[in-house]
Amino acid sequence: MTRRNKRPSNKPRYAAQTTSADSAGNVTPAVTPVGTAPLPNGTKVGIAAQVSFWQGQFPPPEAVRTYDEVHPGAWDRIIRMAEKQQDAVISASDKAMDYQQKDTRRGQILGAFVTLACIGGAIYCAIIGQPWVAGGLVAVPVMAVPIALIQGRKQEVDKTAQPEKQ
Repeated sequence: MTRRNKRPSNKPRYAAQTTSADSAGNVTPAVTPVGTAPLPNGTKVGIAAQVSFWQGQFPPPEAVRTYDEVHPGAWDRIIRMAEKQQDAVISASDKAMDYQQKDTRRGQILGAFVTLACIGGAIYCAIIGQPWVAGGLVAVPVMAVPIALIQGRKQEVDKTAQPEKQ
């Protein structure tokens, strides 16, 4: 058996939000009556809720002025924070590109080393009379080239199929 609370709730009631947008995408605030509240002397005072939204990177000038009225310098702090965040994103992107270039370079150097080692080993095996071993050693770098080309092409196709999120 559940028990219901008969007292009125102290939670605020919210009205439906009605707004209108102008051509720039700014949304004008809507003031909607929510209810009334009695004062100790018996009079009732109307309660209204104001909701405002905006689209885009920055709020409208009225909201900026409100930020600075509430806390002087708040808008400058918000702008500095956005600039710091953008600098961090750019720095992370630069580091990622540097690491990728270094990784690619390392792979090319190791691939060249393995290729030269296999060719050198094949020449040595051919000199000592082991043609099958020499053929196997030559097959390693020869088969690595098409595999690398196929994998590179597959990665290129995957990148074009899934555009980057921004």
